[in-house]
Amino acid sequence: MAVNTKITGYRLKQHWYYNWWKYMLIVLITAFSWNLIYSVTRYRPPAEKRLYIYMVSSIADADKSNEYLENFRKEYIPETEEVYAYTLMEDESTLVYQMATFTAAGEGDFYILPRDIFENYTGIGAFVDLSEYIAGGELRLGDLDVSDGYLSYKNELDDETFETVSGQFAIPLRNFYGLMDEMNLDNRELYLCLSISCKNTDGALALMNYLVENEVTEPPQWVIDVENAKAAENAAATAAPAATDAAPSQAPAQSASPEATAAPAPESTEAPASDASGAASGA
Repeated sequence: MAVNTKITGYRLKQHWYYNWWKYMLIVLITAFSWNLIYSVTRYRPPAEKRLYIYMVSSIADADKSNEYLENFRKEYIPETEEVYAYTLMEDESTLVYQMATFTAAGEGDFYILPRDIFENYTGIGAFVDLSEYIAGGELRLGDLDVSDGYLSYKNELDDETFETVSGQFAIPLRNFYGLMDEMNLDNRELYLCLSISCKNTDGALALMNYLVENEVTEPPQWVIDVENAKAAENAAATAAPAATDAAPSQAPAQSASPEATAAPAPESTEAPASDASGAASGA
């Protein structure tokens, strides 16, 4: 008996109906494999010729940031082959996992972090003390106030011995309002930290000096408006309890004193009329 293997529209339709997921799986596996091969085999500059920046922000524009950093690289540190920024999620659980992974693997040359993460990872020795570079003039801060990036923490030497370590472990980005335009980065509560894993110290110092010289600017008007509104709100909240305490409390209404209460009328002592008549006739 001959087997009919002729391909028809009906058979193709049936085949696709029952097997479409196999083709989709093949496409996905192929795309994943290609991406993996590219990621593993693509050229990566050595650590001495690159700067990787990890910044915690949900609004920073990665493409705009990298265009800005590439222009800086070409003009100021052409010997560095790559300067690239990655954004990290602001979600707390995800950020903790990412930071633990990157710092353990020695990834990243700079970290741009909120205050709590900056303090936590400074306490485990993840960031470079910039004091020596500032004192030696290699990091030129001018009149910029960076005191908020100065921290002290306890370093455990053994089970019973601790030492206090103090240093300038970050540059507060509070006044770097130029980054709002250049990178869409809300810089106001962030800190720039240099990782102890950084092997391109010259390039890192050049980048920090460039940021200090070019991105420390006056705040935009909307920031001034927001901060003024917040200050007014805080002042109102502080003044409200003070006004309440200063106002005299209204005395409660006094209840009538017992002396002011009208006494009940005394009972009459006059004898009834019938009794009086009887007494007169008896007399």
